[in-house]
Amino acid sequence: MKSEPANRDHKAPVRAWAACPATGNFATGDDKGSVAVWPYPGGKPTVGSVFTTPVVGLSFAPSGAWFAATDNTGWLAVVDAPTLKVLQRKRLPVPPKALAFGPNDDVILPRGSVKTDW
Repeated sequence: MKSEPANRDHKAPVRAWAACPATGNFATGDDKGSVAVWPYPGGKPTVGSVFTTPVVGLSFAPSGAWFAATDNTGWLAVVDAPTLKVLQRKRLPVPPKALAFGPNDDVILPRGSVKTDW
């Protein structure tokens, strides 16, 4: 059995990842603000810079067309999954602790950025 060479697509430690149920792709985010989208069922990822600070959260939209990414300073970016083009950026009041898309492509739920009583 031949071993696979180490993958060097990210230049910094990966701290966040998300899987897309619609396409089977998954995304990884690193400490330098880069995101990679890994195609299903395999192959070389598309890597691009989304932030200049560590990526701490990723979540695919239900359709798989976009994903949301957050950094550790409170920025949220909506990114086109195939091209890694940032479609929109927004500064959140507090850096989110978790992130989810859904139930549709037009709803992003950042946990920790909105004060709640529960």
